[in-house]
This record gives sequence, C-alpha cells and structure tokens, in this order.
Amino acid sequence: WVKHENHTPIGAFKVRGGVTFMNDFAQRGGDSGIITATRGNHGQSIGFAARAAGVEATIVVPEGNSKEKNAAMAALGVRLVVHGQDFDEAREFADATAAEEGLSFVPSFHPLLINGVASYSLEFLGAVPDLDAVYVLIGLGSGICGMIAAREALLCAGADDVSVRGEPAT
Repeated sequence: WVKHENHTPIGAFKVRGGVTFMNDFAQRGGDSGIITATRGNHGQSIGFAARAAGVEATIVVPEGNSKEKNAAMAALGVRLVVHGQDFDEAREFADATAAEEGLSFVPSFHPLLINGVASYSLEFLGAVPDLDAVYVLIGLGSGICGMIAAREALLCAGADDVSVRGEPAT
C-alpha cells in the first residue's frame, strides 16, 4: 500500500502541516507576515498556506538551492531570499530578519506542523488497518512523528492493533 501524497497541491505531504499551522496563526490573530528557512517542501507548504490565508510570506533558502524548488516557492507568491552557504545560515538569517522586520518566524519543525502531517497517517492507517509494517521516509522527522502520533491516537481510540516498523505499540 502506498499513500500518494504527491497528489497534493504542492506534491508533498508537508502542505498538511503548513495549512494547520497557518490556520492556527490566523485564529490567534496573526496579522504580521511570516518568515521561514527551508530547502524545499517546507517552504512550499508555508507559501501555499500563507497565500490561502492572505498572509505575506518570506522564504529564505541557502545558495545553490534547487532551482525547481525555488521556482515553485516563488510561484506561490512568496518573497524568496537566497542567503547563506547552508540551511543553518539561512535559518539564522531568517530568524534575524524576523526580529528586524517584525515577522513571525515559522520553524521547520513545530508541533502544529506535525499535527497537520499526522492527518495523512490517520487516513492511511484508517484505510489499511492491518499492516505489519509502515515505512516512512525520514528527513527532519515530521513524517515519522506524525505517523507515531496517528498510531498512538488510534490506539487511544481503541483500535485493535496498530504498528509502526513492525514493532507492536505499547
């Protein structure tokens, strides 16, 4: 079984986290612009969600970042800034820019992002409940954290048996 998250508006599961984060941001009265650092899918997620919420978004990427990812983020209407030799330098610049310009910094790993990402796991585990193992690609970790959160939520809700990586939940 495969969960095709490549059919989302940005072609990745990350959009679910961005929409969840921006919904909370808007409900809390967030009216400042936002800023984040990324190398790709996180920036597309935040850019997509910010555009839908009517919030200005600045995305900082390091030098040499994927031209295709940069173009995809720019197409979402974000202010794309190239700064730094690597992700850490881009993130530090984004954090400093947030303070200078009064923007809200969106970290690339945040509980609300994971909550949104977990929705794909809930759908998957709900559709195919008798899996022996689930393989989740790991980058920064929001996908696997979302899968574990979904598994635990189903167990708490009384699902008979839900496993990740073939290890029974305890």
